Amino acid sequence: MISVADGQSAPVRILRDTGAAQSFMLRELLPLSEKTATGSSVLVQGIEMGFIRVPLHRIFLKSDLVCGDVVVGVRSSFPIPSVNFILGNDIAGPKVWSRGEVLPEVIAAPPVPVGMDDCGQKFPDVFPASVVTRE
Repeated sequence: MISVADGQSAPVRILRDTGAAQSFMLRELLPLSEKTATGSSVLVQGIEMGFIRVPLHRIFLKSDLVCGDVVVGVRSSFPIPSVNFILGNDIAGPKVWSRGEVLPEVIAAPPVPVGMDDCGQKFPDVFPASVVTRE
């Protein structure tokens, strides 16, 4: 079962994919909105070796393996028609593996720091870069 903050829920047929670094759900399952969107996405590489950008949304998942708020990629379709949720190692990995792999997130508009920190004042020619990680 999956749900969003407003209480709307939907049953899911889960495929546990131990080869998937990211978990996914079908877009049609829940009324996703700006409230559920994280504002970031992940780059996912498929078997054909191409990359696609997949938006991330926060939902509530209740299953035998995992129960709680989770962040999942949202897709319009899956290669397996009877499956509508793919449970990857980002969510279920620690339940199966000793350590889950974390994919880098792509943020559309990175936060801009207000003013310079001590290091920025000492080395003004160095440009700051930021990375957001999640577990």
